[in-house]
Amino acid sequence: MSNSPVNMFKGNALAQVLAAYSRNIESRPILTKSLTSATLYFISERVAAAVAYKGREAGAESKKNGKRTGPSDVLAKSWRKNEQAVKLAAYGALLAAPIDHYLYNLLDKVFEGKTSKRWKVAMIAASNLTILPLQNAIYLAVMTIIDGGRSRAAIFGTLKENFLPVMQLTSIISTLSMVIAQGFVPVDLWVPFFTVIAACVDTVVNIQTKQAALAAAKRDNEEKRAP
Repeated sequence: MSNSPVNMFKGNALAQVLAAYSRNIESRPILTKSLTSATLYFISERVAAAVAYKGREAGAESKKNGKRTGPSDVLAKSWRKNEQAVKLAAYGALLAAPIDHYLYNLLDKVFEGKTSKRWKVAMIAASNLTILPLQNAIYLAVMTIIDGGRSRAAIFGTLKENFLPVMQLTSIISTLSMVIAQGFVPVDLWVPFFTVIAACVDTVVNIQTKQAALAAAKRDNEEKRAP
């Protein structure tokens, strides 16, 4: 019991939160992971939009100042502001969390009982070579669709431009976080630990993807205006 989150933070409110989270992970794993994923993806999208667009949304809305707005206008404005975040939250809850749950459960079963350093390295390699590419490909495709690119050309274009850089980033982060978890993080805390790490990485990837799309759109506009 020395590795339990309750003992690590004994007397701390954080211990109660982690203990409750661990109990729900045990009793309702997919539901708990889905709700966690939805919440973090919503926050991730709002942060990424704020950083990548740097006030573009506010600037667009400011042009409408002076007009009377009713309840329907307020709701419409709120939906426009949060539409992508809601869609990404739905992706997290309905697709990302269940896929991650079953893939990592399968990985755990393959390496169950194998605790030597050699097997730990093999587990990291297996995760980086199988699960990680699938996660990144699905995430980039979904991000493209949410951002308005619904054609095959748009999706494949995003994958072609971003897949390898994203793989490089996530491979490094995934390896480091797995090494840290295996050496220092109690097993009870692995789920929230990896969830927070993944949310941070996804936010960075989201920002880079949006900035790349804006740069591409700017280049297209400049080429169209060029004589």
